[in-house]
Amino acid sequence: MDGSHVIEWSGRRLRRAFRSVLALVLLVAVCPAAAQSFDGGAGSPLPPAAIPGLPPGPPLDLPSLGAPEVPPPSDATPPLDPALGTGSGDLGLPEAAAPFAPSDTLTEPSFGLDKLRIGDPELVLTAKLTADGDSLRSGLVWRVFAANPGPDGRLPMVASAKGGDASFRLPPGSYLVHCWFGYADRTVRVDLAGPVKQEAVVLDAGGLKLLAQADDRPLPDADVRFDVLAPETDARGERRLVAGDVKPGDLVRLPAGTYHVVSRYGGINAVTSAEVVVTSGKLSEVTLYQRAAEVTLKLVGEPGGEAIADTRWSILTPGGDVVSEGVGAFPSFILAEGDYTAIAKHENGVYQRVFGVETGRDDEVEVLATQASMQPGN
Repeated sequence: MDGSHVIEWSGRRLRRAFRSVLALVLLVAVCPAAAQSFDGGAGSPLPPAAIPGLPPGPPLDLPSLGAPEVPPPSDATPPLDPALGTGSGDLGLPEAAAPFAPSDTLTEPSFGLDKLRIGDPELVLTAKLTADGDSLRSGLVWRVFAANPGPDGRLPMVASAKGGDASFRLPPGSYLVHCWFGYADRTVRVDLAGPVKQEAVVLDAGGLKLLAQADDRPLPDADVRFDVLAPETDARGERRLVAGDVKPGDLVRLPAGTYHVVSRYGGINAVTSAEVVVTSGKLSEVTLYQRAAEVTLKLVGEPGGEAIADTRWSILTPGGDVVSEGVGAFPSFILAEGDYTAIAKHENGVYQRVFGVETGRDDEVEVLATQASMQPGN
């Protein structure tokens, strides 16, 4: 190869290299967010595109900022973080969180990576139960909305996260930040300029742990459920349900305030209620006492005899109202304290017995299938 060919070949390589460098420079200039994803954005990597378990991010209507129209996500109502402590009194709040604790997951800003620029302000969010409390390190759901409605008149959600502290790198502007903690939530307005904006959201919330007993013995967890209701009633005399079907021992996160709690033992008529106060930064443990017991019925040919199968049962109040019904040889019923009449129907016979229920005393009631107690069948 002579010198002229070497020079021509080298020139072609130099021109190709120059074009490659020029293309890379243009790419970085046109799409600076792509460069940000490589250098970590000054320590804050771009968030992934999905957030498992978080409800889809429909825009939030302006009137519903304090009470989002979507239901709480499935992980918004678990027991309080064990780090918050147990028992009544102070929650034993965790030590102050680090200035920046990465969230469990983040969503990609919905306005698109092309709107992000290197050096955009960073928004660092923390949440507390009380103004002088420490930062919560788990159980939070964050959603960030643009402050101005979109073409459809609704606020577009631009980013979200769940876990503890959250950090977002967003274009300068105003945003509405919504924080969820169980059944407690709060929305604040943030004006983001730069370089770093730290916002602490005070939830004014506490915890509630509910238990149930009859006399001095705990009731089976499987048979007890609680409903937490607002204390006020509407025009129809009904209370708004705040948290429903709560299990005994569950710790429920609630805004501070007074609540009407209903305890249901079984599914018939064993119901009791109480007014409960939830205090910010504290865990309230409340036991509701049921005046009820479980009764097992059986139709027998003689006292202590074998139960007769294929028996239909009705339980009536002294006034003749039907309380509950069942079928079988050994049906069980959880009933409020009081007097009842058991009606047993088998083949062409109808048999009955009056019995009483005493609080905390589970009992077995026999109904004799004898001519003396037999009535004409239907």
